[in-house]
Amino acid sequence: MVTLNETELLVVRGVQFRDLEDLDKLTDQQGVTSGRSLAGGCPRIFFGTACSGRLGCFPNPLQHLFHCFVAEQKPQGTIGGFVQVAPFNTSRSTWKIEQLSVQAQAIQPELVTDPKGMGSQLLRYCFQNVWEARTWVLDVDVNDKNILALYRQNGFQPLAQITHWSLSSELLTSLAQNDPDLPNLLPVSNADAALLCQLDCVSMPPLMRQVFDRHVADFKRRFLSSLLNRWQNWYTHQEEVSGYVFEPQRKAAIAYFKLTLSTDGQQAHQAELTVHPAYTWLYPKLLVKMAQLVQELPPGPNVRVSRLPT
Repeated sequence: MVTLNETELLVVRGVQFRDLEDLDKLTDQQGVTSGRSLAGGCPRIFFGTACSGRLGCFPNPLQHLFHCFVAEQKPQGTIGGFVQVAPFNTSRSTWKIEQLSVQAQAIQPELVTDPKGMGSQLLRYCFQNVWEARTWVLDVDVNDKNILALYRQNGFQPLAQITHWSLSSELLTSLAQNDPDLPNLLPVSNADAALLCQLDCVSMPPLMRQVFDRHVADFKRRFLSSLLNRWQNWYTHQEEVSGYVFEPQRKAAIAYFKLTLSTDGQQAHQAELTVHPAYTWLYPKLLVKMAQLVQELPPGPNVRVSRLPT
């Protein structure tokens, strides 16, 4: 537990089980929040904090997956904010800020950009204590001016813009009537990691490739990570389906998709697409294939599709 020098009233420390209720309240407030929602994340944080103490003395791939720090206000002992971070690649050279949230009282612009503000102190705590990280990345809504100001104040610069689409259930039903015509669509396994790594490299700009610093090991699923992912999908009523298109002549992967399905119809299905720049005609075919997979489940919300810039 470390008390920051900037103020004697704020203590930044690792998350504890007793903090989870306060974290849920923070995400429900109209405060300054960036990153994904914590909904469904508390069981994962609890699982991580419970296991880290028992497995900390053994080498295990899960010890770096759960990093959540909270800002505790003294002497009240209340939680005023938190930040959740995780390694972005297996070499842990790049880390990602999964979520940062502070209380509603800090939503004023002058408090957001204050170097001694709660958000800045949480970020600096991560920068100083996660010594493995050479680069930090995050996702932020371009319309959220307060969050943009906070990250700019702490040295972040825009890297790329990610576009998200939403497909209605009516459009999905219409797309599912077509034939995807993908004879070389194959399921993904660890044996295909080299092909997917090559596709990832050619599908993004050089600067992003350097920042992400991903290698073949990043596209392999370890046993413990796979087991944890299955448990989380079961808990959140989700199912993952992935595949890639293989080009026999070039012996290369030219497209990849991952579809996260909501089996109970309570959440929107999530899809990620990566397509080789020379094969953009595969986009509609992959959308047709994913629409057919969605039709096998109960009716639910729309499908949200995201694609990295090329």
